[in-house]
Amino acid sequence: MNHPRFLFVPRTDTETGTVSVVWRLLGANNRGLGQGWESQPGLVACRAAVAALREGVTRARPVVTVSETTGLWIWRLDLDGRSVALAGRSYQRQRECHYSLANFVKAVPEAHLAPGLVSLSARRMPHPPGDRPPRLLTDFPKPRAAGAGAR
Repeated sequence: MNHPRFLFVPRTDTETGTVSVVWRLLGANNRGLGQGWESQPGLVACRAAVAALREGVTRARPVVTVSETTGLWIWRLDLDGRSVALAGRSYQRQRECHYSLANFVKAVPEAHLAPGLVSLSARRMPHPPGDRPPRLLTDFPKPRAAGAGAR
């Protein structure tokens, strides 16, 4: 039987050539559930980020919002005042976004850890959700007021 699992994916900064690692959580069906907000300097640091997420997932604060750019719904998790995870994709409907977030939170404690780095093709590399080219992970849209833009 398949289980959800954390993959550790290397990323190379095209300007500096520096390699970092980002975690990605896949469901039992191999679909992406979410990913780390920030790349880490190495595998050990990335594993520590997953351990911190697992330890704090029950007190993490979910943020669900509409992207000002695409009009699609996206989520992120904040823990101890820092963003730690974000959706692996964006959603047409708010309820789908909430469902995805719930699946992610449920999978975090039970997910297996990949033993090492996993290389993915460029088209499968984790990146922020939306239908535009990848952007800096710090460009997450500001939350809208309650009820604004709800579909």
